[in-house]
Amino acid sequence: MKKYCFHKYKVIVSILLLCLSKTLTAQTIPTKLNKVGIQYSQSVRDSIGQEESVLLNQIAAYLRIQFDFFHKKVAFYTGSVGDVRSDKERYIYECQDFKKTNPNSQGILLTKIYIFDNDEKQKVNGYDAVIIYGSVKQFPPKKILVKRLHRSKKNNTKMKLNELLKTELGKMGFKKKGYNFFLKINDNVYAAIGFTTASHQIKGRTLLNPIIGISHDDVNAVYDNLCGIRHVLAPTIWIPIGYLMHEKKYKEWELVNDTDNTETLSDMLLTIRQYGMEYWHKMTDFNTLFDAVIARPIGLLKDRRNRLLPILYYMRGEKEKGQQVIDAAIKEMQRPKTDGELLVGVPDSVQNKTKIFRVGLDTVSNNDLNQMVKTMPSESAIVFAGSALNGFVDPEYLKFAERYKALP
Repeated sequence: MKKYCFHKYKVIVSILLLCLSKTLTAQTIPTKLNKVGIQYSQSVRDSIGQEESVLLNQIAAYLRIQFDFFHKKVAFYTGSVGDVRSDKERYIYECQDFKKTNPNSQGILLTKIYIFDNDEKQKVNGYDAVIIYGSVKQFPPKKILVKRLHRSKKNNTKMKLNELLKTELGKMGFKKKGYNFFLKINDNVYAAIGFTTASHQIKGRTLLNPIIGISHDDVNAVYDNLCGIRHVLAPTIWIPIGYLMHEKKYKEWELVNDTDNTETLSDMLLTIRQYGMEYWHKMTDFNTLFDAVIARPIGLLKDRRNRLLPILYYMRGEKEKGQQVIDAAIKEMQRPKTDGELLVGVPDSVQNKTKIFRVGLDTVSNNDLNQMVKTMPSESAIVFAGSALNGFVDPEYLKFAERYKALP
C-alpha cells in the first residue's frame, strides 16, 4: 500500500552561507592572554604546549593527580552538568590568577580532571584527558565522557575540511568571518563564499556545495536596522555556484573521508575562481545588484526579497516603489492559499483522496492524526498547510513595514 504525506509550511532555511548574525555568549573572552603569556592557535586547540602544560600540571598536582600535560590532547567542558564544550584558551583565561589562589578556594574555579588509559584513548579519538570546570553542580561519570568523545570523531572530518578550506581560500585573499569567507573589494563591497555540506548515501562520503555571494555593506546596514538585528558583515545575496555555470543546475563535489581529495578540491577551487570572479566583478555594481534582486535568482527566498527589494528602491531614491512592494507582500500574506494551490505536487490520481489540514484553523489531536495516518487508504495523501499559507501575516514583517514607512 502506497501512502503520500505532503507537508507544506513556512520554511526557515539555515545554511552555511545564510547565517546573517553572530551570537555572543557569556563565555566570550579576550583572545590575547597576556597575563599568562600564552599564544593561542586554532590549529592546535586541543594540544597542550609547554607553557600551557606548566599551569595545568600545577592544577593537577594540587588535585593530587600525577600527570604531565605537555604534548597531550585534552578536551575541555564546562556548564552546570559539564556538557558544554569549551577550550584551553577559555580555561586558562579563567585560571590566570591560579598562582595566587588555589583552584578550589571559595569563589575560585572548580576543576576536575579525567585521565584516559590506552584502551579508552582508542575509543575517544586519541584524547589523553578531559578537564571539566566552572560552576558545575554534577560532574558526569567517565563512561559518559568516553561516549561523548567517541561521537565527536564523526566531526573530525568536517574540522579537517574547514581547516583546509580556510588555508586554500586564504591563498586567494579570503578571510573567514563567522561561517563565511570574505574578500574586500572596496570600502563597501565584499566577495563572499560559503559552503553547504551533506552526508552521502554511501557512508564515509561528503557532498560539498559552494555558495557564491556578494556583500554590499551599506545595503546590509539599512536591512539590519529595519529588521531590528545587529549589523554584521554578511552576504547581501547569494547563489549556488552550479547556477552560474553553463549547465545551470545544482553542483556538488564529492569528498571521500580519510583519503587524498586534492584533485577534487583543486577542481572545485578552480571553478570558484572561474565563475566566482565574474560574478563578484558584476555584482560590485549597485544597479546590477538591483537587477538581480528584481530577477529573483536561485537562493533568494521570497521572505528576504520582500525586505531587500524595498530597501534597494529606497536607496535609489524611489521609496514609494518600495512601499508598493511591501503593500503587495502583506496583501499576499493575508490571502489564504486555495485548496488547488495546496495540492500542487500531489499526483492527480490521489488529489480526490487528499485531506487538507490548515494549521491554526483546523484542530485535530495527535492521537486522531496518528490514527488517520495509519488508516489512510491506498494512494491517498494528507497536506498540512502552515499558518503562513492561511492568511496570517508575519508580525516581524509588519514591524519592518512600519520602520520602512518612517524612513525620511
